[in-house]
Amino acid sequence: MYQLAPLSRKELSKITKLTPAAITNITSELIDEGYLCETGMTSNGKTPGRREMLLDIDPNKKKIISFHIGRKKMSCGLSNAKGIISKKTEFQIESLTMQETIGLMISYVNHVKSDRSIVGIGIGINGFVDFQTGRIKRRVNQSWDGAYIGKIIEQKTSIPTIIDNNVRTMVLAEKFFGYAKNLKNVLFLYVDQGVGAGLVIEGTPYSIGDMEIGHISINLHGEKCWCGNQGCVELYTNEDYILSESQRLVPEVFQDGSVTINKLAKYKSIPELEPLFKSVGTALGVAIINVLKILSIEQVIGCGNILENKLVWELLQETIRERYTFANEEPKISKSFFEDDIGVKGAASLGIYHFIIKQENNSIEPGRLRNESHLLGY
Repeated sequence: MYQLAPLSRKELSKITKLTPAAITNITSELIDEGYLCETGMTSNGKTPGRREMLLDIDPNKKKIISFHIGRKKMSCGLSNAKGIISKKTEFQIESLTMQETIGLMISYVNHVKSDRSIVGIGIGINGFVDFQTGRIKRRVNQSWDGAYIGKIIEQKTSIPTIIDNNVRTMVLAEKFFGYAKNLKNVLFLYVDQGVGAGLVIEGTPYSIGDMEIGHISINLHGEKCWCGNQGCVELYTNEDYILSESQRLVPEVFQDGSVTINKLAKYKSIPELEPLFKSVGTALGVAIINVLKILSIEQVIGCGNILENKLVWELLQETIRERYTFANEEPKISKSFFEDDIGVKGAASLGIYHFIIKQENNSIEPGRLRNESHLLGY
């Protein structure tokens, strides 16, 4: 996890510009209420002076139940205030109805809700989501369209619930716990069964409208996408497309019927597959460039199984370098801080923000995250 170490009262005084006496009063009250705890003493090292007590938040004072709902599976977890996930489990939901999936969610809540520290539920779901109302506007499985999943879960569990697009929650995780922590402007790209993106603008994750980079059209005469557009990036870069094209190009690789997108990565040296992987990387690079032509972004962070393919990742980077023509410095490009669990950690981060950070700082504007990570000791 990417976070700051526990701090002494003297260090807190320097950071906040508050007097030592004020810091002592505030931290003593927070310790009494159980929000802060003493975690050890500063080390003298070679510096003379009195050792001081170190303070950190009590990460288990408040916890969040998190659900990441993708096209084919749902991940569930219980997160403390520092984003550490426990009691994680996964369900295959591709063949399930919305009602059956909700049933699994409620069963999981019932399994963990004996923990009295739970203060909320965070849900990240793929598709177009109206963050302000919690309404699912459109998904690949259109039987979910128009549903208010968050409200249903809240009513059935009596636990406050918040829902958003899954990749917008992932950029929250990157902002709280990952490489975006100290960055102002970040484009987060997730490529797996679909293609999604999240933005951090001036230190604030963007949650006002859809950021669907996967549905930028790169082929004016391409086939129709589930979103209603034509020739979308996602049509030429998602997992199902790559697997079907690979099977067409090298059917002998698929004879045992067990090739997944992860296993396919080891076949990247097969000459017949190289043009496919390169075209995927180029398409993703073009999509990113389209965004960078509008917004000034200092960092692009990528995540997802498709980007683990070396050729895809190299061509994505190469495309951006070749086509980025602004006079200012081109953005840095890196993989995500997280190797896995980004979905469930993103959903947890959504809940942490709304049910922990905002509860402790009611002045934050709804739907907007300023640089308040220090409130939790990150």
